[in-house]
Amino acid sequence: MLSASTPIASPSVVIFNPSQIRTAYNFTSLFANYNANARAGQTIGIVDAYSNPNIFSDVDNFDSAFGLPGPASNFLSVVVQNGGTTLPSYDFGWAVEIALDVEWAHVLAPAAHIVLVEANSPTMNDLTAAVDQAVAQGASVVSMSWGASEFPYESTYDSHFNRPGVTFIAAAGDSGAGTEYPAVSP
Repeated sequence: MLSASTPIASPSVVIFNPSQIRTAYNFTSLFANYNANARAGQTIGIVDAYSNPNIFSDVDNFDSAFGLPGPASNFLSVVVQNGGTTLPSYDFGWAVEIALDVEWAHVLAPAAHIVLVEANSPTMNDLTAAVDQAVAQGASVVSMSWGASEFPYESTYDSHFNRPGVTFIAAAGDSGAGTEYPAVSP
C-alpha cells in the first residue's frame, strides 16, 4: 500500500504524495487558508476522451491510499459530451489519463465538485463539445489533458475557450518540445 508520508522510489519510478505536489506547485502559499475545505463551492471540469468505467473505484482507492476525503460519489459526477449518461467506449490509455486528472484535481481542490466530461472520441469536434458541456455543468475551471499540433484553422475553435469567468488549463505537450492547441490559443 502507498504511504502518504514518503515517496516510493525504484530505479525508474518516483511516486510523490499529495502534500509534496501541493508544495511543489506552491498551492499552500497561493491559498493562505489551504485545508480540506479548499475550493469548496467550486466546480472543476475534467475533459478527456472515451470512458473510464472504473473511475469511482480508482479515485476511492487513490483517496484511501493518501487519506483524502471520499468517497468519490460525494464530489464526482460523470457525463458525456452531449450531457447524457451513455458512456463512450473504453480505451486503456485514456482511462489512465482520466484517473490521473480526476485524482490530482481532487488533491489540489479537495472540497471542489468535479465533473468529468467524457468525449466520444479524441477528435477536436468531440473534445470541444465536451469543453462546452463542462462549462454548461457549471465548471469555473476546465482541465484538458489533451492537445493537437497546431493547424491552420485552429482559430475556428477558439470560441469554445472564450468564456468569461472560466479558466481553461490545457496540456502543453508530453514530448517537451513544440506547441499544442488549445494551449497556444490566445
